Amino acid sequence: MEALTYGKHIAEEELSLYAVRSLALERNTEVQRHLDTCIQCRGRFAEAISGISLLTLTASPEAPASEATEFLLSRIKTEAARESFEENNQAETPVPWLARSRTLVKSLGWIAAAVALIFAIYFGSKKYLLERQVAALRGETTQLSGEFLRTQLVTNILNSHTAQRLTLSQPQAVSRPTAQILYDKTHAALIFLASHLDPIPANRTYMLWLVPVNGTQPVRIAHFRPDTEGNASIAMPPLSAGVDARTFGVTIEESQDSTIPTLPFVLSEE
Repeated sequence: MEALTYGKHIAEEELSLYAVRSLALERNTEVQRHLDTCIQCRGRFAEAISGISLLTLTASPEAPASEATEFLLSRIKTEAARESFEENNQAETPVPWLARSRTLVKSLGWIAAAVALIFAIYFGSKKYLLERQVAALRGETTQLSGEFLRTQLVTNILNSHTAQRLTLSQPQAVSRPTAQILYDKTHAALIFLASHLDPIPANRTYMLWLVPVNGTQPVRIAHFRPDTEGNASIAMPPLSAGVDARTFGVTIEESQDSTIPTLPFVLSEE
């Protein structure tokens, strides 16, 4: 089939190749100029595009887009050659251009659909992966920001000249459990380090309390359990800023949700 040039109607093969952007640059320009002025060829081109678009039902998502595109171009040329052979070897009246166009579109339908679907899956998966990577980076940034802020608060309280420094102990205990507390009310920051704590039953928990200066109800800070060597620590628990502490105390509670300390304190300031 001889390709029709500018000023005449465009051949079906070239319309298909133009639709998938596979014509040479010079020929692509000529076809575009012709389509700008020829209503008949624009209608045939729209029909070819519709056929290609309808083929998105039979694609293999595993096939690379480049291979599918090459396969489509090869099929276009094969179908064009077959149609030319049939026209040259049949004595029947030549099939009108509209019928030939529809025949070619039908024969190429499933191939173009595969290409379109492959492109959709390829770029869709790329978008999904990029969104996952962005979300992961945001999560890591948030975590790093939180860790940096926490480290900065610990550094501030360790270097603070206004932070309270207290030592809690257990009177008359053989192992002499002790705890060091560093508390900065301005920044609502607290560090608690305990050692030589006695083991407690599994259904009990140690609880740290802040005893306000104004004599109101002790404020629950956090619950904790010592390790096998009797050590425990609390760093930067959530606190309300500006609370003046008269002292701190540790009790043993039956519930982690206790709101009133079970006295006496097992660790208190001497």
